[in-house]
Amino acid sequence: MKILLVIDYLGSGGAQRQITNLALGLQARGVDVTLAVYHFSDADIFRPAIEAAAIPILNIAKSSRYSLEVPAALLRSMREAQYDAVISFLDAPNIYAELAKLGMPGQKLIVSERLSYHAEKGWLFSRARRVLHALASVVVSNSHSQTDWLRHFPWLRRKARTIYNGYPITDYVALNPPGEGPLKLLAIGRITEQKNPKALAQALVQLHQKTGKMPQLTWVGRVESGPAAAQLHRETCDVIEGYPALKANWIWAGEHSDVNPFLVDCHALVHPSLYEGLPNVVCEALMAGRPVLVSDMCDNALLSGRAGERGLVIPDLTPTAIAETIEALYGLPGERWQEWSANARGYATSSLTIAQMCDAYLDLVNELLGKRAPSK
Repeated sequence: MKILLVIDYLGSGGAQRQITNLALGLQARGVDVTLAVYHFSDADIFRPAIEAAAIPILNIAKSSRYSLEVPAALLRSMREAQYDAVISFLDAPNIYAELAKLGMPGQKLIVSERLSYHAEKGWLFSRARRVLHALASVVVSNSHSQTDWLRHFPWLRRKARTIYNGYPITDYVALNPPGEGPLKLLAIGRITEQKNPKALAQALVQLHQKTGKMPQLTWVGRVESGPAAAQLHRETCDVIEGYPALKANWIWAGEHSDVNPFLVDCHALVHPSLYEGLPNVVCEALMAGRPVLVSDMCDNALLSGRAGERGLVIPDLTPTAIAETIEALYGLPGERWQEWSANARGYATSSLTIAQMCDAYLDLVNELLGKRAPSK
């Protein structure tokens, strides 16, 4: 079987990491994989892994931001290599792959949306993208909430599917409940409005004012570029600096390529995001066997377990609701912490592995090629 994977670049990013996992996983199953990119630089942190596996990379040069050179190059590759399927990740690569298919209508094409409709900007562009999806064989989302939303478009009702991201099965380090020591919370994400850092800081202030308790909070992630993110960072720092108990317990850890040491050292991940696709950090926390506190957005409640099997859902995104959810962790018996940890690890190893993601895509390709019955 021959498959072409299409992405914008191989630098830092959740989609880039996932398509790298997919490429390596498919190759391990004997698939002849080629990867196509149209931005490339020395900062492509995933390129060495692809090159080390001897997976061919099609580097497509483009001379302008919106360039027909990309779909033209993809079409040439499709015609020459005769791929059984093409799989693209992210909006622009999806558009380029769909345009390329205009020149080769019989090509099996799977396009994958990686974000949430909550982040949509502009009705016209949103509609145009989904009209182009009529050219795709299947439209995959990495969350059920996005798939359900896509099915509101009549021409996508039968095409929309969900395939969760895949993660390596890391070594499990047992969770030690907080006991008499400080409650260690971890937040991971870029400093942007989406990740809601200011509300989290305000929540910890409210928690301390109400209960006298202040957890230790470590935030891993960079400040996103642009004035809006810089302003949000300043406002969040103002909250922290203005409250000594919070200042003494808030750690800005910066960006790290490997977050597992931080997960191992925490008691729970707190993730009060405004919207998500499928949040990598929540899935990684579950794989590490760490409970999660997540906003009630997109698939977050499914990940945490609606009945509280693997953590807690923050009912709304006000500082008060975040504070009350964190407060619920205090006094939690040790056996409940251990139960959540075991449930988190069990769910991740049964539902969120690279092997399962690769198998799901291969099943889909085989279905398109008529080699298996359609999925339900």
